[in-house]
Amino acid sequence: MRILLTSTNEAKQKALQNIVDRFYDLAIIETISVDSGVSKTPTNDQEAIQGCWNRIDRAREIKGDYDAYVSFEGLISNHEFGMFLYGWCLFVDGTKNEYGLGASSQVMVPRFISSKISADVEFSDVVKADYPSEHLSKMPVVGSNGLFTNLHYTRVQEFEDAALCALGYLHNPANVGDQRSVPQK
Repeated sequence: MRILLTSTNEAKQKALQNIVDRFYDLAIIETISVDSGVSKTPTNDQEAIQGCWNRIDRAREIKGDYDAYVSFEGLISNHEFGMFLYGWCLFVDGTKNEYGLGASSQVMVPRFISSKISADVEFSDVVKADYPSEHLSKMPVVGSNGLFTNLHYTRVQEFEDAALCALGYLHNPANVGDQRSVPQK
């Protein structure tokens, strides 16, 4: 099975590699870096999921047919209780023309970080500049949520959770007949 991951991000690659073997024998993961077409840091589920679809559409245009396509998108959301960080996974089965979506757990963002976030600012740039952690050098893999949880819940785990939810749903025989077809352009 040939799977195209729409990012070259190390955490996303590790997450997918850690999960895909549970569902497929001899899966080969290839990567391509494509733009999401949404904000650098989406602020709601709709925008993040649209970013996943955009990445897959662009990857398909560039690379052509694969057995499956995977896209991850991190986001922040604001609630009355504060700002939270989490991620989505979109897994498109190119052979069945079906897809599964899954989201991760959410991690609270410290107020001194969330107060500096705006639409024109990259979330991770604020964290790198202002978060006091001895683990900043590991940020490309552990992510901001890894820093906020002192490495107890990393970006790799975030995207593993999202991928497990997407693939688990897609591969559950009880869900056959309720699978979502990939929208046509």
